[in-house]
Amino acid sequence: MKHDALLRMPKQIQVGSTVTVRLYDGRVVVAKVTAVVDSVLGRKIHISFGAFAFKVDETQVIRVVP
Repeated sequence: MKHDALLRMPKQIQVGSTVTVRLYDGRVVVAKVTAVVDSVLGRKIHISFGAFAFKVDETQVIRVVP
């Protein structure tokens, strides 16, 4: 599947889902979704992995495992 096709796929991101995310510094991590926040500026996904917690844009999510 081509990369642009992946971007058009709807992402069913829910609390408790496991996601693969590209962080702002370029690292790719597997994390758990702890919250999904909808706002005027778009969706923000709260994730945690190990001892870290981040808030990322929905566009940074590479893959979702329900």
